[in-house]
Amino acid sequence: MKEASVDTIQFLVLSVWPIGLGAISLGVLTVGFTGFAASSAKSANANTGLPSSSTVERFVVGLCAAASSLGLVAAFQIVRLSRVSLPRFPVTGVLLAVSLLLLALPALFWETRFRWVAEGFALVALGTTAILGMWSFGFLFLPLLVVMAGACIEHLLEISCSFLRAHRRV
Repeated sequence: MKEASVDTIQFLVLSVWPIGLGAISLGVLTVGFTGFAASSAKSANANTGLPSSSTVERFVVGLCAAASSLGLVAAFQIVRLSRVSLPRFPVTGVLLAVSLLLLALPALFWETRFRWVAEGFALVALGTTAILGMWSFGFLFLPLLVVMAGACIEHLLEISCSFLRAHRRV
């Protein structure tokens, strides 16, 4: 029984790298397409209502907001230990703290038309966090990463369907 659990954790640790890179790529696509859609909706004076949301999306945004509190802890520890550690502000630690803090963006932009853009940034931050913590705690972010990737895929599909409907020839 013990060997099976170790094998499972080893598999999860080794799958962090490809899943994290795929999530970062998907997050960049989401930021680009949803950002373009949000800015063109404003410039075209179209209906600038809030984007739709599902129960899964609300759940994953709440989990990301809760996980971003770890970024506050990491930033506090980096500043607290800056007097005694060399280098004073380790690049990996600062990058980890910033990527954890970026997880709060979807919650901060929930009531705006840029919520989907913030979710794309959060997906990039989740992928970065998982990769940076790959050999210790990064695999724990995989379920959240997969669900957020699903939400971003849903947004991309919704934008592409609305684009096709708007530009369909009758």
